[in-house]
Amino acid sequence: DYKGGGMANLFADLPHLLGTITNLDKAESMRAMASIKSELARRQRIFAEYGVNHINDYQKLFRMGKAEEPLPHLFIISDEFAELKKEQPEFMAELDSTSRIGRSLGVHLILATQKPSGVVDDQIWSNSTFRLCLKVQNAADSKEMLHTADAANITQAGRGYLQVGNNEIYELFQSAWSGAAYGTKEEQKEEDDRVYL
Repeated sequence: DYKGGGMANLFADLPHLLGTITNLDKAESMRAMASIKSELARRQRIFAEYGVNHINDYQKLFRMGKAEEPLPHLFIISDEFAELKKEQPEFMAELDSTSRIGRSLGVHLILATQKPSGVVDDQIWSNSTFRLCLKVQNAADSKEMLHTADAANITQAGRGYLQVGNNEIYELFQSAWSGAAYGTKEEQKEEDDRVYL
């Protein structure tokens, strides 16, 4: 989280969160980079031992009791990716490698930035299957993400586009808003009746 940890702190108590990195501690970034590299190599060794080359094949063996260690999918999430790239350019080489070999090993990247133009390099783009794009500032940013200006023309909050592959799926979607205060069932019923699409 390259906004001082404000976003990552919201997830700190989740049991499946391995750790967070912020722009406030560069040593953490170097340790994380070494950990990512080590985990990719470890998974490659395990897959070689069991004669598989994809996480789904390994998980199938595990479910059948033919593999000992569970290997969950891992997600490396970067909020404000542009800042990470600017502040830690050496981290990019590891993310490039992860984008190339990570998917089959069950290690995935989720990269978020407000201004995508010129931030994501060709190596990561070519290995990105899914793209989500909310409202962006201009047509150039939209074209960088989706190869169309559509996301620059979004007018409603929470609207965005999902693109899978080379437009195998291209859908406009409406995300849910999760910032409301908790209410009783009666209060929620009243609120539900006022939902607009």
